[in-house]
Amino acid sequence: VSQSRYVRYIRRNKNTINQLIVDFFELYITHGIDNINSVQNIHLSNNDRIKIKEVEQLLFDHVHTKFPGITFLAKHAGFSETKLKYIFKTIHNKTILEYFQEIQMRTAYDILSTTNSKISEVALQFGYNNPGKFTARFKKEMNLLPSEISNAESGKSSVNQNNKV
Repeated sequence: VSQSRYVRYIRRNKNTINQLIVDFFELYITHGIDNINSVQNIHLSNNDRIKIKEVEQLLFDHVHTKFPGITFLAKHAGFSETKLKYIFKTIHNKTILEYFQEIQMRTAYDILSTTNSKISEVALQFGYNNPGKFTARFKKEMNLLPSEISNAESGKSSVNQNNKV
């Protein structure tokens, strides 16, 4: 009798269970096992999950501009600023600003490694009026200087340039 009760429960909640399984594997693939343990402690409705995905998409949409701000993101998602920051940090193990800057610098890396753009031009594309600040952020995020990418892609490593007579 109790087994049929579980079967009925599973049949009734099949979509929710399937979504939880998909979310689990997505988190595992994206964030690794350590973060999944912390995410298990937060229970999100499907609506909240959709809202977080919308915030992530907004960040991607604004990658070539300055950070849109917590107030804007929270208002768009229908969360309080506190709830948005808490959920986001729990899921991604970083603040929203850190996540945004990571997206920016990975995109900048792609641009620098596939085009002949100047570092100052790329800095401006991402809302950095000061190329020095862009370079510092890039170094912190990517663990190398933007000039190292430009030099490596053009076949000139910085080591070879220093060894020329």
